[in-house]
Amino acid sequence: MASHDQKENKTSPQAKAVQEIKMNHYVASMTEKRTFQVKFTLPQNVDSKSISWTYGGKPLSEWKKFAQRDYTGPSFITVSDGKAKDGQYTANITFDLSYDTDNLAEPRLQRPLYASLMGTQRHYGTLR
Repeated sequence: MASHDQKENKTSPQAKAVQEIKMNHYVASMTEKRTFQVKFTLPQNVDSKSISWTYGGKPLSEWKKFAQRDYTGPSFITVSDGKAKDGQYTANITFDLSYDTDNLAEPRLQRPLYASLMGTQRHYGTLR
């Protein structure tokens, strides 16, 4: 039996290799709706329906639009037109206007609100 300090380094058979996703753009904006095209190679025997998308570590469904003084609207990040052909997966990822406006100086929007969405986040697609 190995001690805590001498544990064997085994890779789980369920561990997935990380693969870089190619995108045609890399910067989303709160003041402009943008759609990104993504492309990557699907592992063999993997159904594209098993891809689960996250942004900043949260499922896309949790990135809600600001509505009625809170983040309760529909998700402003969506994946569409996902298709697999010859082992290549392509899709469109759309970042809509999180506040339904391109004017962040509107009186209903205070800096602490939109500042909470500013910054760099990582976008991932993982297999379930």
